[in-house]
Amino acid sequence: MLLYRCLHPDVEADAVRSKIVSPAQVRSETLVIDGYNVVLTVRAWMLGEEVYLCDDGVVRDLSGVHGKVRYDEVFQRALEEVVVSAALLEPSHVTVFYDRQVSRSGELAASTRRLLKEKGLGGTAATSDRNDTSIIRAAGIVSSSDIVILTQAAKIFDLAGYTIARLGGQPLRLDP
Repeated sequence: MLLYRCLHPDVEADAVRSKIVSPAQVRSETLVIDGYNVVLTVRAWMLGEEVYLCDDGVVRDLSGVHGKVRYDEVFQRALEEVVVSAALLEPSHVTVFYDRQVSRSGELAASTRRLLKEKGLGGTAATSDRNDTSIIRAAGIVSSSDIVILTQAAKIFDLAGYTIARLGGQPLRLDP
């Protein structure tokens, strides 16, 4: 999983790194968040799992969760911390997408909308049958670690990495 998720062809890694924006550049812009992707990375770190700063400049976990998500206290805390991080960035609008195929995604989107409102963020959360496509087509700075999404995005912000750093975490580096 480490090789698959964290090492990319140089051209691909360079292209992704060149699109990463700083926290200050998110201010007054639209932030488009790949919900499960970002929250599950933060959750993995909170559970003590290793997270890595990959060769493309994006933080990833190695859990590779697909289809079945544990909606436990740690997941809820991770979601709340991601929303707090987004609020600190002061975007003009936040859109969070969740995969509709995952059980309870509708409830999670509703919970996320409430959190956004509580934190004073303009925005919404929705489910999508084609999550990657919805994120790619949305106008704004994209937050995901999905390489398919990142290669298509015009601008990228690593919200999972930012949240982990804000909470005092440090991802493992793949530097020699």
